[in-house]
Amino acid sequence: MLKLKVNGKERRFNGPPFRRLIDVLREEFGLTGTKEGCGEGECGACTVLIDGEPVNSCLVPVCQAEGSKIETIESLGTPKKLNALQQSFLEKGGAQCGICTPGMLMTAWSWVRRGGSAEPCAIRNALAGNLCRCTGYQHIVDSVAAAVSKSKGRKKMAWLLALGLTPMLAHARSEAPWTTRRSEVVGAQIDAPEDWRQENGDRVIRLLPPDARDTGASITVSRQPGGLDQAANVSKAAISSQGGKIKEEKNETIAGHTARTLVFLTVDGLPVRGKMSFIDLGGRTLMVDCEANKRDYGKYEATFNKAIASLTPIGPSAVPVAKNAAPAERTPAPLETPAAPAAGSVSEKWAKHRDNRVRIFASAPADWEAKATDGRILGSRASFLFMHPADWQRTHARIAVFSRDGSLEEARAWAKEAVLGLQGGKIQRGVAVKLPSGRTGYVMVFNEKSGRDAELGILTLIASSGRTIIADCRAKAKDFASFNDAFNRAVESIQEYGKP
Repeated sequence: MLKLKVNGKERRFNGPPFRRLIDVLREEFGLTGTKEGCGEGECGACTVLIDGEPVNSCLVPVCQAEGSKIETIESLGTPKKLNALQQSFLEKGGAQCGICTPGMLMTAWSWVRRGGSAEPCAIRNALAGNLCRCTGYQHIVDSVAAAVSKSKGRKKMAWLLALGLTPMLAHARSEAPWTTRRSEVVGAQIDAPEDWRQENGDRVIRLLPPDARDTGASITVSRQPGGLDQAANVSKAAISSQGGKIKEEKNETIAGHTARTLVFLTVDGLPVRGKMSFIDLGGRTLMVDCEANKRDYGKYEATFNKAIASLTPIGPSAVPVAKNAAPAERTPAPLETPAAPAAGSVSEKWAKHRDNRVRIFASAPADWEAKATDGRILGSRASFLFMHPADWQRTHARIAVFSRDGSLEEARAWAKEAVLGLQGGKIQRGVAVKLPSGRTGYVMVFNEKSGRDAELGILTLIASSGRTIIADCRAKAKDFASFNDAFNRAVESIQEYGKP
């Protein structure tokens, strides 16, 4: 039995906890003012307020709303007594066919109630998650601007300004001091509020506010191999595999470097909104990922923008990689793990492995298992070096390195056919790349289904003399981001020796 507070009244729901909130509101509580448009969290027609924040009710399981304050369109007013926002929509012609109007009103009401700006650009940004297919939005923007201007919050602010109390008000709202966070391994520094805690990983700076558990807010800075196209395309595929959408993509300049920024929305439980910026360092890319639950994103947007503006690359643009040693004269075992590399060459947390049959070196985290094996991979039998973490049966994370005779173009044609032959196989993107070693390559990002689980994979094809080396990196889509850095670094480490 779930207890909900809807429009100020206590409600009880005895049914499946993962039933959609919109279905419970309409079918169980009879609140049919909330409309369903796309059913995918794109149009915003089903928007309701949960604890004052706009949320797409078609994406929220009812169990997540237990104990929260839920407001629907029925809470705003009645036909005989409209509230100020509804009256503005009536007077300014903000309502047309009516399908989008309930969701538009709820998002706009959240904006008005929190004292949002009456500036058209700010209103359009606030309503970006709500779509209307009848109009050019101008009447809607005018309606919200009129309501904002009439609101008590605006009148109170005007009174404070008239009394000359703005210095006092500014002081009362002053933010916490900011400090610079730095990592030589990541090769970057970034500013963030002093009360945000820092968690550094292998080539990652991760910053979290005090309420990160509730808001999902975070700033993550990491290194990515390759140029802007490769880094951005991999991230786009990861977002798409989670049912997400790219809302905006633009080229800009950050810290004096060419950069590309993606604004996105993903669905993983609660909707998550975020901004990724990629900075081209010449052969490598610095990525800063800022995200939060959609309903909390506005709270941190200014912080995210300020942090991104402060991002500064430091140190060399690449992590040194140990040079390949000549193979021993004796015939090595099918799989051999050499002694730990010299300090300063490769991270001590990584181990280097060798498969004599395909004559390839590759590195992986030291706690990953590695073996030389034979089997079917992408529909063909092959000998390959197989590396995976301890939890790979849960996450499906693994790397397989093997080779095929023939040119890079022939390998591309084979890979395309092989991926499309997988269960649910779908190619997201393919791009020709120049690897850090100077070799020519091709990267293909794809999706597949493993039972009921969606998987995301990256095939990297590396041109070699008379053959193509292939690195197949895959994981469950929801876990892929956790392994992306390890996948990239493992692919960078691939080296061949001797003649196949």
